[in-house]
Amino acid sequence: MNIYQQLMVETEQIKQGDKMPNRELYRIYGKAQMARQLGALTIEEFMTLNHEIIAEGINNPKYF
Repeated sequence: MNIYQQLMVETEQIKQGDKMPNRELYRIYGKAQMARQLGALTIEEFMTLNHEIIAEGINNPKYF
């Protein structure tokens, strides 16, 4: 499993959990940023993760 797949799985697990996911989503977003800076993610993979974590996660009113 590559880093992109791993981060997508972690994101989905956190979003489906019972706890408030914001702290964990911020942690995963930091991982995604670091992976992008190190060249482990393409820009397309990073932008997909960015959308899943920020738009569909942290900024989603469902999680407030």
